[in-house]
Amino acid sequence: FRCAYGACITVQQVGNQVWDCIDGSDEPVVIVEIADSLKEMEKEKDEAKPVGIYCNIPYAKRNLLILNKTGEMVTILSPSSKVLQNDTVHFDCLPKFVLIGVDHLKCVNNDWYRQWPHCERKVQFPCKDSEITCDNGDCIDPAVVCNGVKDCSDEILAKCVNRTCTENEYKCKYGACIPKNKKCDKKKDCADGSDETILLCTADYEEILQGSCDSDELVQCRSQECIFNDDLCNGIIDCSDGSDESVEMCAHIVCPDGSFACAYGACVPYTALCNGEVDCADGSDEYAELCAPIMEEKEKFEALHFDDSYAANVEKFDVIKEKEILVQEILSGQISSTIITVKNIAGTSNIMPDNIGIKPITAIISIDADIRIPNRRCVIPANRVALRAADEDKNVTLKVGSQVDVNTIVTFSCDEDWYLIDGDSMALCMTTGQWSSAVPKCEKRCPPHWNGISTDTICTYENKTTDCQAYSKPDTTAVVTCAEGYKSSSPSQKLSCGIDGEWDKTKLKCQPQCVKQSKDKPMIEEANVSIYRISKDNLNQEQLQYQMACRGTIISPKLVLTSAFCFNTNDLDNSIPANDPILYTILPSSMSIGIFGQYEQLNGRHNISQIIIADVPNIEVQTDTPAIVVLVDYFTIIPKQVMPICLEFPLSCRSQKNNRDNTDRFLEGTAILNSEDCFVVVGSMEFIYMDKYQQWLEMKIMLHNYLL
Repeated sequence: FRCAYGACITVQQVGNQVWDCIDGSDEPVVIVEIADSLKEMEKEKDEAKPVGIYCNIPYAKRNLLILNKTGEMVTILSPSSKVLQNDTVHFDCLPKFVLIGVDHLKCVNNDWYRQWPHCERKVQFPCKDSEITCDNGDCIDPAVVCNGVKDCSDEILAKCVNRTCTENEYKCKYGACIPKNKKCDKKKDCADGSDETILLCTADYEEILQGSCDSDELVQCRSQECIFNDDLCNGIIDCSDGSDESVEMCAHIVCPDGSFACAYGACVPYTALCNGEVDCADGSDEYAELCAPIMEEKEKFEALHFDDSYAANVEKFDVIKEKEILVQEILSGQISSTIITVKNIAGTSNIMPDNIGIKPITAIISIDADIRIPNRRCVIPANRVALRAADEDKNVTLKVGSQVDVNTIVTFSCDEDWYLIDGDSMALCMTTGQWSSAVPKCEKRCPPHWNGISTDTICTYENKTTDCQAYSKPDTTAVVTCAEGYKSSSPSQKLSCGIDGEWDKTKLKCQPQCVKQSKDKPMIEEANVSIYRISKDNLNQEQLQYQMACRGTIISPKLVLTSAFCFNTNDLDNSIPANDPILYTILPSSMSIGIFGQYEQLNGRHNISQIIIADVPNIEVQTDTPAIVVLVDYFTIIPKQVMPICLEFPLSCRSQKNNRDNTDRFLEGTAILNSEDCFVVVGSMEFIYMDKYQQWLEMKIMLHNYLL
């Protein structure tokens, strides 16, 4: 059948009281005259079931049978089935399971108002109190649950997600714990093999990830395509073979706080857990075993706090009232429409063909006639780029351009980095075939890439200052300048946000101001810092204090260069490694403090996040090596007070190294230019010549430079 505007539908959809054509041209206009007596009509109204008022069946519960009993006929309902108003469903369980909860529920006002039952396995021979019961009824020792070996159904995310591993254990991606020494031992000890992936067991895995891609910002799929780093293990499949969302490529990733780790290792926001929408590529954020307890707790809460007052359920009554108003407007001629409707949908009778006569429409519609209407549908506009739509009651995703039934509440969202505009996030499909509010659009916005300490940024939109740390609307202007203590070839830069969600220029790059070393000035006071090691107080062994261990030299706002000999002792005589950052702190050397208390707050104090000790090169044998200290925060660059030294690569020495270095004039850890114009670090017994560590030093500076 061809609709009036050209679309085609099946013949079976014509005259079925549903608008399958958007303009309703598949539903002929009829008028229904009731031939029965008033008494018979009232009886039919009392026995009739309301049209379009029904209850949805919640998510499928394992082993539970939902039954519709009509006389001697019993039908098993599915989660997509609908139950009409005032109908009752009955419950039973599969063999070997027992029903826990009510055995029937009634659909009242589009809701069940009661907690649904569930099924539990009958155990003929109960497990001991010290044992755990598997889904198949077997009994196992709790010690073997989530240990990497499948004893029954114990090695799954739902059973292991909340397991806490000790410091001597490695946590598999799905949550199981295995001994740490079994990680990367070339034998799969995790049930999913997440302890033996190539990326996890390779120290410099970045090159493996990059593959043959031409940028270090790209990752190569197994299918040879190149995708961006940010698209790796984010829950969305970008590689054609899906390899970017697999244990092999995600096992090495550690998810940050506030996120949920999918069963294969990807990270999604914790709010995505059991929200009715699949966010992990394998659907592990919506596993029934994982979500059932969460949904049951939600149902218990709703049942406990149920309010049957009109005020609490006004939205449900408003839908019914809306139908009544529409009927009255059509019957009284206020609305010019070819749709025939009833005076009150809630009381519509099931009228049989032998009780009615079908005639051409007349100019006057009897106000006493009961008339059946076709149900209209609402259309999600097809021109909505990046728009996502979902019917959360049915837990289904809807396509743009599709139609939805009346009384359906649709939730709208956008693809990542897109934002809803010109509408609400939820809309109801009304009986008029119109949405309760405008269907929103999605807009691409520019990302906030101003993070760092080297620049200052001011953003404006429509002559008003906006937050630069939020995603910016198109036509937003950003003016970037170098922060105090930093410089660039250009004093400022103006960027504009385009409709494609991209800034028209790259961000201004500002470098920290630095001070040069020379033969006349081999040591720079502005760049010198003192590194302190925590130790016991000589007067009170119960108290701890910081005591100066060595010196260091600022080489960037984040890094300090010093000698590894500084980190070879733990004065606390405990098991903490001597190079653990927790034992150390830093102060500017200009403060000239020898000892201070553990909790004493001093201006200019910086804690340490990492200590990087260089490997001894094979070129020659040295008794000492350089080390780099990474700060938790940053040095505030203040010209002529706190500044890094200027490092110019390549580093070289003008003459041969002196085998009898005179280090007495300098404190250990200081970086200087020695008498031969060589850039060196003062070691415990001799100079550490940095030209031999040039590649190591340059790489570490570049690695941390992006943070600026």
